[in-house]
Amino acid sequence: IAQNMKAINMKDFEGLTCYIGVDLGSVSDFTSMTVMIPKDDVYFFHTLTFIPRETLDTHPDKELYQQFVREGSMIITPGNVTDYDYILNEIRLINEVMGIEGIYYDKYNATQWAIKATEMGYNMQPYSQSIGNFNAPTKEFERLIREGKTVINRSSNVLWQIGNVEMKMDWNGNCKPSKGSYGKKIDSVISMITALGGYLQNPIANDFDIYIL
Repeated sequence: IAQNMKAINMKDFEGLTCYIGVDLGSVSDFTSMTVMIPKDDVYFFHTLTFIPRETLDTHPDKELYQQFVREGSMIITPGNVTDYDYILNEIRLINEVMGIEGIYYDKYNATQWAIKATEMGYNMQPYSQSIGNFNAPTKEFERLIREGKTVINRSSNVLWQIGNVEMKMDWNGNCKPSKGSYGKKIDSVISMITALGGYLQNPIANDFDIYIL
């Protein structure tokens, strides 16, 4: 995975179309957002993680989390619960640079946030995290990585979360990422695959700028 990681500057994609995948955590847990931009048969993934200040200050892995904050891959929101408005603000900044085809998200814990985002004019698309729904984008994500067709923003945070992944399989051969234990985090992996899943459902050629609000 590390060889697929490079610095990504959103401004380099001005006028293109992106897909956003969001994995909203519980109130004090990780929340992750991935911007996925398809361009010239390469798929660029830029991921951010959000956690509340109290979690950062009290978590056993706080030194590791502070490293993520310093590198810019983790955003701290005030208080003891994640402020989802911070995610909407990041989305607004992205939308100033490129078009957003859709924001794909798991409906769990997301009702009010999705309503607010819809009112802001974004195309909100529920995306189930069931193993059947995640199977195709999970396998496609692995294929793209193996073929060198992905660029993932250089981040020790994302690399750490990818390292926490164990694959969950069902009797039909379907698979999706799973975490081996409660303390491990894979939210960034989930948001990356969600964004790719949105693209697989609604592929669009990146040769014009649309959906810019």
